[in-house]
Amino acid sequence: MLFKIATDASQMCTFCHRSLSGGPMSVSKPFGLTLMKYGLTPYGPAALIRILAEMEANGDDSDGDLAGDIVELRAGTDPNVNDITGEAFEQPRHGFYCSTPCRGAPVSTGGAWLTVFLLCAWRIRRSAYERRRF
Repeated sequence: MLFKIATDASQMCTFCHRSLSGGPMSVSKPFGLTLMKYGLTPYGPAALIRILAEMEANGDDSDGDLAGDIVELRAGTDPNVNDITGEAFEQPRHGFYCSTPCRGAPVSTGGAWLTVFLLCAWRIRRSAYERRRF
């Protein structure tokens, strides 16, 4: 199905998945996530043609380069790579529970452990103070 659209079939899996081995839990690329928003499931590849048609009609652009995903597939380019900047589009990461570090952020949990340690020490000291008071 998708092989008729793209010119380089060797990269097809990595348009959606982290690696060529694929698998249902490895969809991490913006184009793959867009397909999933339209309802594509690992056990529903028959819906792929319908979803691609919907994406083309809506002009979905997963990498924000103003070229639609289906246009990029037909041109043989990766819909996850911004053709203007040449950079791979990354999903924005927000909040305290980021599973991967944001670009440029140091990978360290020292601050979190220090906070937990200080909180525990404060609670122990406070409970000892409360026991002496009564």
